Amino acid sequence: MHVRPRRLIVPLAAALVALVALVAVNSLAGTSGAATHAKRDACHPGHLCVWAKPNAGGAKVSLSKSGVSNELANKMNNKASSAINNREGAIFLYDRRDGNGDQICMEPLSKANLSMFNFDNKASSSKLTNRNHCPV
Repeated sequence: MHVRPRRLIVPLAAALVALVALVAVNSLAGTSGAATHAKRDACHPGHLCVWAKPNAGGAKVSLSKSGVSNELANKMNNKASSAINNREGAIFLYDRRDGNGDQICMEPLSKANLSMFNFDNKASSSKLTNRNHCPV
């Protein structure tokens, strides 16, 4: 049996075009979803990022200046539910302004839902330090 090359090449070319189109569509869809996820979870190096919902969801406040800050009280007072400490130093969250009241400490380069510390919806101020670990 003799098969003409043209009869074989045309269906193969059509199948290849369809496969390339399918891969391109799936790739774009995957990239778009991944980009959205990455944007939501982005916390730049050297920053403390705090979100209003667990798992880095909802409104976000990003802090980078060392020392005590009331920016949480100004932007999401008592509404923080998750945090990423993307700093080389430990950070503290306080339940009152000006670094007062009950506190929690997060180790450098860590992330957590604040409910782990029984601190969900309590943070009002923060302190970014250069300590390489939380005090014992």
